[in-house]
Amino acid sequence: MKKNPMPKLKTFHLFFLFFFTVIYQVYSQDQGINFYQNILNEITAQKGTLTGKIYRDVNGNGTEDVGEPGIENVSVIFVDSNGNGQTVQSDANGNWTEEVIAGNTLILIDNTSLPSGALLTEGTEPSTINVISGGIVNAEKLGYAFVGDISGHVYYDVNGNGIQNGLEADMANVEIIIEDDYGNSQSIFTDANGDWSIQ
Repeated sequence: MKKNPMPKLKTFHLFFLFFFTVIYQVYSQDQGINFYQNILNEITAQKGTLTGKIYRDVNGNGTEDVGEPGIENVSVIFVDSNGNGQTVQSDANGNWTEEVIAGNTLILIDNTSLPSGALLTEGTEPSTINVISGGIVNAEKLGYAFVGDISGHVYYDVNGNGIQNGLEADMANVEIIIEDDYGNSQSIFTDANGDWSIQ
């Protein structure tokens, strides 16, 4: 007569379930984590909607002017009032929208997702905003100008041939004024070797 293996199998399952439950409870208490409570908090949390825009500040004046385009695929990171993070990308017009739980939310930009040379000209980053349950809150608009480096050298062209010859000295402490197409200007002085560089 064959013995029924089912009692042994049930005993093994019960032992495994008991062992897993004990380990989980020890881990939860040791880490200070209540797994089920976190899930319940996320399900029952009151939420609101955040919106914003990221644009290319072409003339660098810190204001979005007509015709200045949005910046696409910029990663916007949110850390909600429970300390949980989430990310959204700006669309083709530079707009983004995301639903988060109510309370203070930290907003950051992943700078690696911005085009090279981006310089913030409008708005604050990172920033904190209070999300209202069931409401829509507009975050600060963020404008970015894009800059590059420019450099030069100043010397005494004694013989006027347009080339610095061996005995022609460098010119130190000469003020160089740079003005762009939009009337923005900045200045810098040459160093002891007659060199200058500015962004």
